[in-house]
Amino acid sequence: MISTGDGNSYFHPTEDCLNRLHEADLKRVYLTEKGNGKDVTFVTPIDVVAGDISIEVAPKAKTYTVSYGNGASDTWPIKAPTGGGKAAAMTVVTSPKYAWSIKSQYYHDADCPAVKRISKANLQTGDTPPPNKKPSSCVKETH
Repeated sequence: MISTGDGNSYFHPTEDCLNRLHEADLKRVYLTEKGNGKDVTFVTPIDVVAGDISIEVAPKAKTYTVSYGNGASDTWPIKAPTGGGKAAAMTVVTSPKYAWSIKSQYYHDADCPAVKRISKANLQTGDTPPPNKKPSSCVKETH
């Protein structure tokens, strides 16, 4: 699904983008609007320009449904992962919540401007406040 506004200044989607999606064996591309700042003539007849689009998938489902327009919908199979049939492990990267200097008695929220002034040699981070330090004035909440 491509969410884009008619007449957008980025000229999205480009013809090249849609061509690559079709070459990657997408059966249908759903666009919220034509976009591209002009009449898009390279949207293929199998594609859908539909305004509001929703995608629904139930837990452990083998299919998902794309609803669009005035009650139209398509149901598609969920493709099995490649490479041995096992789903790839999903890694969630989270930023540490707190930061402090080993030479200070205070800790900060990790996004506090004061953290930028801590030398890399002294900087420590964590998801919980260090027990031996006090919150600085930039700490929004403590646990």
